[in-house]
Amino acid sequence: MSFITDEVKAKRAANLKETSEKLNTLRRNEVSRFFEEGIPTLCETVREEVISHYLGTGNLLDGISIYDPLITSAVANNPECRRALLKELQNLEEKVCDVEFKHTVLPNYSRGITSYYSAVVYFSNN
Repeated sequence: MSFITDEVKAKRAANLKETSEKLNTLRRNEVSRFFEEGIPTLCETVREEVISHYLGTGNLLDGISIYDPLITSAVANNPECRRALLKELQNLEEKVCDVEFKHTVLPNYSRGITSYYSAVVYFSNN
């Protein structure tokens, strides 16, 4: 006899399937929320930051990095999210030439490692 019976194996398989389905649902929800809330918020933040920088320095930016908690690994790894953000930014500003999602990992000595994603927007100022 064994502790790992066919019933235990079936239960494990069912748990794995359920966990996988929950993760897929979570990822889909994160991506949907980014489309609904993240893109408009990021566009407005980029606009405000570019204007603020120009008013303060008189110089145009080559690029800007914006943190947004709605950019998760599911969003960053979804090419449609990047394309949609780029398209929306280009509709608002003709000098936007590219967007990428950047993953940053920082040591946090009180809590271990801090990890986050940001959107990096590049401009062609020629």
